[in-house]
Amino acid sequence: MGKFAKVCLEGSNEYVKIGICKHADTAMQVEDAINNLDRKITDYLVLITRSEMSIFESEEHSMLIDTVRDIERIGDHCENLIELVDYQIANKVKLTESTMDDLKEMFDITIAALTDAIAALDDKDTALATKVLKTERQIDKLERTLRKKHILRIHEAECTG
Repeated sequence: MGKFAKVCLEGSNEYVKIGICKHADTAMQVEDAINNLDRKITDYLVLITRSEMSIFESEEHSMLIDTVRDIERIGDHCENLIELVDYQIANKVKLTESTMDDLKEMFDITIAALTDAIAALDDKDTALATKVLKTERQIDKLERTLRKKHILRIHEAECTG
């Protein structure tokens, strides 16, 4: 499921960069698969709660529920990005090269963090998981900074959206 989210994120990134519909179509198909997996995995995880679990198993179970929810949200974000690009194309919204550079930076860091998160989960690598948490804080800070920059570009009529 995590690897599907990465494919979805990479597809939406390509659609943002070059606007070719095949990337959006691929990302949307993968997002549908993520939603399907989310339902099936969540149903299964709910089913296992009927069994008695050790403290360790209960913590692992809780972590898996959170992980499934977070991965599903990545798919939702990809879908939202695709819808925004569709809007941009349909309404001829102009984005500056600076905006596109900012988007590239955000996608690059996010894809790297997702790659590390998948590896940390697969390998039960707590050091890598700690790195992902640090990167997540960096992404949150970058999002605030880039949002302010973009609002200034809109205010100065450099971008129309």
